[in-house]
Parts: sequence; C-alpha cells; structure tokens
Amino acid sequence: MSVSVYDDLQGWDGLLCERAGRVVGRLTGPAGDTFTLEPCNNWPACHVWKQYNYSTFSDETNQPDTARHVNIDFLSHKGFFCLEGDSP
Repeated sequence: MSVSVYDDLQGWDGLLCERAGRVVGRLTGPAGDTFTLEPCNNWPACHVWKQYNYSTFSDETNQPDTARHVNIDFLSHKGFFCLEGDSP
C-alpha cells in the first residue's frame, strides 16, 4: 500500500491511498469543497471523482441503543450470558 499526502499554498490538501492499482482519496479546498476519488468497475483502472458538500450534514447526537439493551437483558435472563456485575 502506498499513501501520499498533499497540500499547497492555496489551501488545498489531500490524501491518496493506492493498493494493487486501485486508488482512494480525498481532496479538500480552502473554501471547504471536498472531493473523493473512488475506484469504479466500469473498466480496468476506472476511478471517479465525487464532490460532497459536508456542510449540509448535520451533527450526530448520541442516542442510547435501547433495542440492543432490551435484547441483551432478554438473552441474559434466558441464561445465554451474564452481564457485567451479574452473578452466573
């Protein structure tokens, strides 16, 4: 695997990773423009640039995974495993 990091005086920076002739990467401009380079399967050596507007993504909030806890409690009560602090 080969990894290259780029930046210039105009504020662009990027990261490219190559493995077995396939390249992935990310290029970010001074105004926040973000482009990704991804391999595609249309023909050998095919790669595509995609532009993303990350400013439209909202921040995630941490929400408890109540369904997972219910399932763990259910399995614990059935004797499949003990939760931390439970006695066997």
